[in-house]
Amino acid sequence: MYSSKTPGLVTMSDYDYMDAGEKFDLKSATARMRDAWRAKDASGTMAAAQAVLRYLPDHGEARRTGYLAALQAKDLDYLSVHVDAPPDDATVQARAAAALAWSDERAWEASELVRRLDRAGHAAAVDSGMRSAIAFLLLRKALAAEAAGDAREQSRFLRQVIALAPDAFEAREQLNKLFESAVKAARRISLSREPEAYEQAWRHARLFDPDCVEGLRAVASAHQRRATEGETFDDWAALLRAEPGDEKARKQFIRAAKQSGREVEGLETLLLVGIDSEAPETTPILRAVWRQARDSYTRGEVL
Repeated sequence: MYSSKTPGLVTMSDYDYMDAGEKFDLKSATARMRDAWRAKDASGTMAAAQAVLRYLPDHGEARRTGYLAALQAKDLDYLSVHVDAPPDDATVQARAAAALAWSDERAWEASELVRRLDRAGHAAAVDSGMRSAIAFLLLRKALAAEAAGDAREQSRFLRQVIALAPDAFEAREQLNKLFESAVKAARRISLSREPEAYEQAWRHARLFDPDCVEGLRAVASAHQRRATEGETFDDWAALLRAEPGDEKARKQFIRAAKQSGREVEGLETLLLVGIDSEAPETTPILRAVWRQARDSYTRGEVL
């Protein structure tokens, strides 16, 4: 339960939130966090910050203070746990990435923070040396995954290296070779004679290039042979996002949306890929959405 009785920077009432009947005193929790920070009590600061973030995940002060305390205490566990909710401060994020990069086991988390900075337009906050160091750690993990025969992990690390350092020639070359090899193997399998093996081979190829149109089309077509139309919704949606002009994909997607009862989501996808709501092919799905809305209204529900 949220209240807004008293205006303020941090809290709007003495008890701002209620979870399962338990009142949470946000004002006191924030005060404890500030007091612990002033007393240079890193553990207390992190505990108080976590208490605030449990109820208010976007609380800017708690995010920043918790990160600063973790950096002060060199608590990599805290930084890893909160890697998806860093503070807006680019300098603090860059410091956290550098701290995580010292540990081989935290290289992925470090790379995620760097990528967040890149997406936010703060690429300059990360110097090239640190970026290269993190990319090197990820490349080592990709090699370890290859040795273990784990193509999924190998692909994940290689793609992250390329996202982090687009000029990483070695990673790009490895990924291209793996993709080309997987595609050659998939093309040797007959869809009509071995539909399941065909589908699995193309799914494997897509590990190395998730947006490969040939792979997307192959997976959708193969899956359709052994599943109901509704179960292929996600496959046709992925192909349609990659190839909005593919007429067959559009028709199959609309049929899958109706069969699966996901007409609203289907309409959103069609509009996102640029297909006009007045286009003839959207008529069936619009009718289905309208029927859902009418029935929900009749039942007093919200669609």
